[in-house]
Amino acid sequence: MIEPTQTAAVDESEMGLECIYFKGSSLFMMLRVKPNAKRDSITGIDSEAIGLSISEPPKDGQANEGICEFVAEILNRKKYDVSIAKGHKSHTKVV
Repeated sequence: MIEPTQTAAVDESEMGLECIYFKGSSLFMMLRVKPNAKRDSITGIDSEAIGLSISEPPKDGQANEGICEFVAEILNRKKYDVSIAKGHKSHTKVV
C-alpha cells in the first residue's frame, strides 16, 4: 500500500490499467463515482475505472469538489492540482 507521503512510479502498461494514463506530464484517471456515501473511499480498481465513494451529494458541484479533494489527498497533492477533465455531470469522470 502506498502511504500518502510516498510516491510511486506508475507504468499503466505493465499493470494493465487503461484507467490510468499520461498525456504529456499530466496523469489522468478514469473514475466511477458513487456520491452520498457514508465516507470517502476507493471501492475498487479494474481496467476500465477506479471506483470511488464520495460523501458529498451530487448537487451544485459538491460531489465534484469532494472528488478533487479526495484524489488530491490520496496523491499527496494540493487540491488545486486536481481537476475534472470530463464528466462533470456523470458518474464516470476523468480527473
